[in-house]
Amino acid sequence: GYALAEEIEKELGISIEIIDGNREAEFINRAIQSYLSDNTYLHIDVGGGSTELNLYTGGKKIKTRSFKIGSVRVLENHDSPVMWEDMEKWVRDNVKKELGKVTAVGTGGNISKMYELAQLKPHRLMSFKKMIEVRDMIEGHSIEDRIYKLQMNPDRADVIIPASRIYMKVMEWANAKYIFVPDVGLKDGMLLHLYDRNIQQHKIEFVK
Repeated sequence: GYALAEEIEKELGISIEIIDGNREAEFINRAIQSYLSDNTYLHIDVGGGSTELNLYTGGKKIKTRSFKIGSVRVLENHDSPVMWEDMEKWVRDNVKKELGKVTAVGTGGNISKMYELAQLKPHRLMSFKKMIEVRDMIEGHSIEDRIYKLQMNPDRADVIIPASRIYMKVMEWANAKYIFVPDVGLKDGMLLHLYDRNIQQHKIEFVK
């Protein structure tokens, strides 16, 4: 990655910033935050190797934790009961009754595909019951049918069921009955970051 970035800068004069997983999570969280009200939300971001949980209330992120449980890890049986127990304990310890009703927020390609297959109207919440229906429907298709009939990418067809298990377990522990699946990702967070930075620069120039 770094060698390619150096080559591009050398040949084209374009500087490329390579970000790590933590920076990527920051950008995604920035995009998510722009959608949330003052209610309580549990953001669940499932990747191949890890799951990040972020708890929001009153428009602010109050807790965050990353767990080494991801769709690929679960598919390949590289998870363990201890990992699941650790994640369950964190959810139950932090999503407390006094925070009120919690709504899950799901990001990642797998939950986006499940939402698409649920055929809900745009911006509608997906119920836990609907998630079960979609998961069962997907499980009823072979990997080949998931690719050709459900139009999944080949690299998603085998991991979507393990991913659904993670989303649904976290929702179960948090007693979240619905999940919001915003159409946002890394690019949206980066654009908001650049906008915020530009506004801040203009403010500084104005003060001068």
